[in-house]
Amino acid sequence: MTETLKRLARIQRIHQDQAREHLADATAAQSAHEARLLALDQQVQAVRAPAVSDVDDLARRHAFVLRQEMLRRRMTGQSGQHDRRVATRRDALLSAARQVQVTEKFATSMAERDAEACDRDEQRQLDERGVQGWMRRSGGAS
Repeated sequence: MTETLKRLARIQRIHQDQAREHLADATAAQSAHEARLLALDQQVQAVRAPAVSDVDDLARRHAFVLRQEMLRRRMTGQSGQHDRRVATRRDALLSAARQVQVTEKFATSMAERDAEACDRDEQRQLDERGVQGWMRRSGGAS
């Protein structure tokens, strides 16, 4: 039974490692998304900053800023999805870690219980041999 629990703990550690990788991937995606959003904001600020005297250039800049602003709003909405994905992956990792911990504790307690039972059996056998030796000595002396 202890070997089975150890195997189960190994399998659960593999799941924990996979959950850790999924969390790292989700966190990296979130960071990349935030970097793209920041770059987009900087790009819009750079276009807004210079003064323009040409009406056509002003219209082009306005259209560009409008498209970028719509893209920024869409990306801001996606930020919530990334946050939820990271939170879900973090919860999965914590759950996997708890499962590993519980299984390992249970396997350890089972191994200790088995060792205690083995020690009791060994002590019982030693006691029995001691009693038999005492009986032989006392029976032979009478």
